[in-house]
Amino acid sequence: MPLAKHSRWRGGATTFGPVVKIVVTLLMAWLGYVTWYMSRIVDGSFVIIDMIVYIVVAVFFLRHVWRIDRVA
Repeated sequence: MPLAKHSRWRGGATTFGPVVKIVVTLLMAWLGYVTWYMSRIVDGSFVIIDMIVYIVVAVFFLRHVWRIDRVA
């Protein structure tokens, strides 16, 4: 019986392939820039709090997108 292979890069049964992972990562980076830019205009001194919340959410989301999964 062959050993199961696990990969963070290749898509598995419950994860995306590399193209989608890269696009999602770039989209999150762009959304972070938009969040920073818009909160800088609207919130003023609350920019740091807004960015901390965004970073926590983005890290949680990207860890889910880039998790290791069993591949065929």
